[in-house]
Amino acid sequence: MVEAMDGRSKRVLSPPAGTFQPFQVGPLHFREADGEADMRRIHQLHFRTFTRELGQYQDRGQGYHIDKFHDKNHYLICEADGVLVGMLAAHSRPPFSFASRLPDGTRVEDLSHKPLEVRLLAVDDGYRKGRVAGGLMYAIYLWAATKGFGELFISAVSEQLPLYRGIGFRELGPPVPQGDCSFTPMIMPLNEASLRRKRAVERLAKAGLPDASLDEPVSLLPGPPQISAKVLNAVGRRARYHRSRAFLDQFEEVRRRLSPLMAGRPVALLAGSGTLANDMVAAQLKARFGDADGLVLVTGEFGRRLARQAHSAGLRFHQQEWSWGGAWTAAEIEELLHLHRPEWLWAVQLETSSGVLHDCKALAELCAAHGVALALDSVSAVGAVPVPAGVTLASGVAGKCLGALAGASFVAADPDFLTALNGAAVPSSFDLARMMQTVGPCFTFPSAPVQALDRALDQFEGVHARAERQRAMSLCAQRVRQGLAELGIQSLAPESRAAPVVTTFKPPHGLGSLEFVALARKWGFRVAGASSYLQERRWVQVANMGEVDASHIESFLKNLGAWLDSHPSKPASPRLEH
Repeated sequence: MVEAMDGRSKRVLSPPAGTFQPFQVGPLHFREADGEADMRRIHQLHFRTFTRELGQYQDRGQGYHIDKFHDKNHYLICEADGVLVGMLAAHSRPPFSFASRLPDGTRVEDLSHKPLEVRLLAVDDGYRKGRVAGGLMYAIYLWAATKGFGELFISAVSEQLPLYRGIGFRELGPPVPQGDCSFTPMIMPLNEASLRRKRAVERLAKAGLPDASLDEPVSLLPGPPQISAKVLNAVGRRARYHRSRAFLDQFEEVRRRLSPLMAGRPVALLAGSGTLANDMVAAQLKARFGDADGLVLVTGEFGRRLARQAHSAGLRFHQQEWSWGGAWTAAEIEELLHLHRPEWLWAVQLETSSGVLHDCKALAELCAAHGVALALDSVSAVGAVPVPAGVTLASGVAGKCLGALAGASFVAADPDFLTALNGAAVPSSFDLARMMQTVGPCFTFPSAPVQALDRALDQFEGVHARAERQRAMSLCAQRVRQGLAELGIQSLAPESRAAPVVTTFKPPHGLGSLEFVALARKWGFRVAGASSYLQERRWVQVANMGEVDASHIESFLKNLGAWLDSHPSKPASPRLEH
């Protein structure tokens, strides 16, 4: 088997014949390509490297290039944070590209009985000083060994000859010009590879030369957020037994500190994601209201998710949708409450997908006036804006605006609502009433997320501290929107309903979501764009959750502005449909 390549492994053993295992090198993930999504990204990187940069092929304006041997190629790829940053292809069926570069009279069949041609080594230009190239060569070395190939052949760009010589390749002839560069045919016999060669390939994969692109980037994601050193230090403590007095005390203290952020409601802590917390909410609505009609409001991806969860829980409801980037009005809600007369209403307070903040204070007042139980998905809102008074149920998570680790979520509930459940049957893991009554967790609970959340809540302790923290986040988001507008890029959400922690927009110059994500990664930032709903709409997102301040925002905007200045055309981004 192949041992994990995390920088600590002392040796790597050749895998059993016929198997190849993906592996990790720091933040880089190496694996075999699989599926159409991978193929599209491969063709795009192929185009950027061999057409636009090396000039081997004519630019037809398509933004991608399909290799002439694509149908017989096997691809290995490298990803960083889900973004393709490197690729390599190999095939074993003639004709071979390197054969045209061999000296006259040299035949492939005289060189190898089972050749494997390695081609199209391409690394995004922000990663060329790091471990991507070496990791890909290591991956193909292992893959070829598992398949029983005799020799590897490659046409090496002349500037890369030292790299290939260092891992056991040798020249078969002089460089042959093509396009704007020249290529040298090279061979490495696998069946004669010495232990020295194996170690050389492994060393190259582990090299880790200094490179800013491999430094930990600043997270401008809407989760996981940028984590402060204080929070990380809290996690570094030894794991606590979930029945120990120290853990029980800390668990209850976290619940106490979360309550003011949840409209003063008592809080139950869960070991899981926001999706789990919302499933918990759905279970309570089902237990309390049974088959009574409800209403789910949808203005984006996470409203749609609520509708799916409500359906899975067996709830009966009407689903009302608005365009993404849109928001409901008080008059519309009033009309819907009169029309459907629901017993309960479920909505998202801050729709992460569009960057829209809804007026849930007005929503709560309307629901109270009509005797409707209000449930809120406050997952991206808690910490950034107040959860409105009068809410019946509300969900939140640690790993967003609170700046803690993912892995802990919570549900707040009106005590009168819990009393009204009257012992209704719910699955054990969704027994909110029992969790509220129990000191400490009802079930095994990991201590690290609780320790991190406890420390992260320091900055929200007290009315003044909460207001200052919320003000700082709002100012950061305002600066994001202002800076984008100055660069001719329009945010999806209008200023009147823009969220104070996440901004959604279309990348400039027709860039795709993943292309912009890769570009921002070169600048040292993680931005959102990999989710399918973002890719489908060619949207990206910049969030200012967690330990993000004005200096991070200014640096991101400066890099974006410099990139725009370095490109010949600078059109404003297409207007977004609301």
